[in-house]
Amino acid sequence: MSIESKAKKIMKDNIIKLSKTYNTSCKDVQVLMQVNEGVPKFYATKDFAVEKEISVKELYPVLVDVFQVRQLLPVFVGNLIVDTAKECNAEDLGDIKVFISTNSDNAEKVYLHAYNKNKPHRQLSWSEVFGEEAMMKLMTKQA
Repeated sequence: MSIESKAKKIMKDNIIKLSKTYNTSCKDVQVLMQVNEGVPKFYATKDFAVEKEISVKELYPVLVDVFQVRQLLPVFVGNLIVDTAKECNAEDLGDIKVFISTNSDNAEKVYLHAYNKNKPHRQLSWSEVFGEEAMMKLMTKQA
């Protein structure tokens, strides 16, 4: 299983979990990815308002992380935020927010949308965030 498909499943599972936690539809909850004080962070949101921070361990609670997905998620998110900030000439990395959401009651499909200062920037593909495209960007930056 690729990191992209694993990340998609993790986020879908968290949307479903949040909907149960807040006793609402999957359509009303989101996972927010944002850089805060230079560190990639994850947040539970309801109707796009932050409810609480989610640790990577909470986001992906496994006993054995064979593919080290838990360690890679913040790396991919940090890289995405930096690239998106450059793309839209953001003044601060904290201005960039990426929401993971769904438009179905069972979170059949989950989507990624980037915002700059709470204004929609664009929809992102899973590949450019967690897939081969993202991996290639990371490798290029490290070279």
